[in-house]
Amino acid sequence: MAFGGSALILLLAGPGLGIGHGREVGPAIGATLAQLPAVWLIGALAALLYGAVLAYATAAWAVAGTAPALGRVGPALNLPQAVLDLSPFAHLPKLPGAQALAWSPLLVLTALAAALTAAGLAALRRRDMTA
Repeated sequence: MAFGGSALILLLAGPGLGIGHGREVGPAIGATLAQLPAVWLIGALAALLYGAVLAYATAAWAVAGTAPALGRVGPALNLPQAVLDLSPFAHLPKLPGAQALAWSPLLVLTALAAALTAAGLAALRRRDMTA
């Protein structure tokens, strides 16, 4: 549900972004949907943290807050590029218009999200849930 819900939210955000900024709606929808692999990666990291050690699951909120903030505040603070690259959003194409759609970062982030989700589910299966 979480992965489908995030897609729906971004799909609905696209027309609002396009209309609100006086742009075409189609490219705005594409630009918002291009954010999905980064969102999925953060959700997959949360699944891994929850599956591995329940006490670490709250750290996912720090990741969810820090990753987008690095892209917004990081350049203003003159953070090194290596720090900015810690956010999955830093690897996405800047759409619409600034760049052509590059599929490789989207596919890599999606594959990483799938792998982290699988690892989180495997860890959850092994965790002692009786206590």
